[in-house]
Amino acid sequence: MTGDTRAVAARWSDGPAQRLDGLLKAAGLRDVDLARAMKLDASTINRYRSGERVPNADVLADMVERAAGSADEVLGLKPPVLDPQQLRDVVEASHAIVAALPRLPRGRADRPPRGK
Repeated sequence: MTGDTRAVAARWSDGPAQRLDGLLKAAGLRDVDLARAMKLDASTINRYRSGERVPNADVLADMVERAAGSADEVLGLKPPVLDPQQLRDVVEASHAIVAALPRLPRGRADRPPRGK
């Protein structure tokens, strides 16, 4: 394995492989079923999911499409979609922050410049 290949493999296993595995699990796709549909060996699919092996672009696109997902999401180019409870939590936290703003002490940055 060359240095470039090792670097790509390390980046793949650091996040995209985990996101791919989560996407395939959420879609209920097992290695054996996916391998059969894609005409690959189940151990190859397992290595992609575990980060031991990096799929080429066509294989990645095929796996993601079968899971009704997004390659951008797997590659970390698009933020993951929040589930409804996570979204409610973010909105509630945002409202709490906005409600607290008037009670915060004002600093020098809030004062208008002199003479203007």
